[in-house]
Formats: sequence, structure tokens, C-alpha cells
Amino acid sequence: MFIAPTTVITSVCYYFGYISTRKYLSYFGIDSNAVGYTSSDYVLKSVGVLFSPILVLLLGSAAMLWGIAYIRRLAAQDRGTRVIRAAGWTAIVVGAALTLRGAVGVIRPQAQLNHSTLLTPLAP
Repeated sequence: MFIAPTTVITSVCYYFGYISTRKYLSYFGIDSNAVGYTSSDYVLKSVGVLFSPILVLLLGSAAMLWGIAYIRRLAAQDRGTRVIRAAGWTAIVVGAALTLRGAVGVIRPQAQLNHSTLLTPLAP
């Protein structure tokens, strides 16, 4: 089974646009079906919602790639073992904290840190 990349991108854009529009209109007490948006309207509305998460992911990926290249360079020169060890422990602590936050979000969904309209599609 093969799914074209444009289909995946369009479906993700539709989902983010639909959820954010629905959340935005429900704030004002308007039923989203009464407005009569089309599929292309939802896809267009996803641009503003997806910009921040994609930018954060790109910057985070670039920082992580830079960090990995730096640690590899240190390891190849047989120095910087303290930095390598600290980076490893930092990755373990951050991973454990994110896993714990995910578990708390599943067990107690009302324990949200913020109720932003932009973050709604990321945590349905």
C-alpha cells in the first residue's frame, strides 16, 4: 500500500485546520458546521496553526544535529568525555520528563499547562 506524500500533507493540514477552527468557533459559541467552511478553507486555515510547531521542530532538529556533530568530533579526538557524559544524562532526563508529562496528560487531561488555540490540534 502506498500513500502519496501530498495526500499525507493535505490530510494533516486539513486535520489541524479543522480542529483549530472548531476550537476557535466554539469559544464564541458557534457551531462549526453552521458556518459552511469547505475542505480548502480548513487547509488554508492550517497554515497559521502549523507554522509555530514546524518552526520549533526545524530549529530543534538543527540544534540536535549540531550537538551530535560536536559530540562526535569530541569523541573522535578522545577528549571531552565529561561533555559526552553530561549530554547523555541530559538526554535521559529530558526523555524521562517528557514521558512523565505524556503519562500525566493521558491520566489527567485536565492538568494542562495552557489552553492555547494553536496547541489544540497537537493534543486532541
